[in-house]
Amino acid sequence: MLRRKAAAPSAGAWLVALVSFILPWAGIALIVTGAWRLAHEGRAEIWIFALGLALIVADVIIDFVWAHPTLSPTDEPSLNRRGAELIGRTFRLSEPIAGGRGMARCDDTVWQVEGPDLPAGRQVRVTGINGMLLSVEPLPKREEEPEKPMPRTDVVITREDGPAGGRYVARVPGIDAEAELTFRSRPSGAVVAAHTGVPDVFRGQGLGRLLVTRLVEDARKEGFKIIPACSYVDAERRKHPEWADVFGG
Repeated sequence: MLRRKAAAPSAGAWLVALVSFILPWAGIALIVTGAWRLAHEGRAEIWIFALGLALIVADVIIDFVWAHPTLSPTDEPSLNRRGAELIGRTFRLSEPIAGGRGMARCDDTVWQVEGPDLPAGRQVRVTGINGMLLSVEPLPKREEEPEKPMPRTDVVITREDGPAGGRYVARVPGIDAEAELTFRSRPSGAVVAAHTGVPDVFRGQGLGRLLVTRLVEDARKEGFKIIPACSYVDAERRKHPEWADVFGG
């Protein structure tokens, strides 16, 4: 859970604390004075009672606004705004909810969450925020998205050149299968990305994207343009506008 950092009180905070300390005593003194005059002098000056009561009410308001955790400013105002923006979004629990509390990673931040006891990995929907605590509910099973496999980190990519083109090949040690991106060379020096093929054993593990990334790296290094005849390569191009410099018509 992200916690508010303890910081030394500012001069303004000390001033507010001093005023808050004085106000109730001043209010009580005025009320007692008014009561004494009423008892000994036989006259009641309503403004004394009203002023004393007003000072006490002012102290209560200051204490509530200054000390209340949901109203007082924090040293992480952006996190409070971000928490409000998460309402309605769905995430997976990074740690189980046990005893009503658990943890969930939301984008780049880990939040403490509250809700019914659920196992790690279960999808939940954010329904509210209480300070730095997200309130969540389990997503109905029919609405849960299948968990995506993590991209592989043990992929070896090689390039095989031929007279009129070649291919990029992605292999994983110990697995007798390979993904490939074939290409054709043009007399102008441009490279036509012709086809990307990924076997079922590697589906959803990012090998196709790694092949396209290697092609882009070589294009920048060697100065050639890529013509995306392959629909997958063209789709990746659209997702990465920063690659525009190496793609041609």
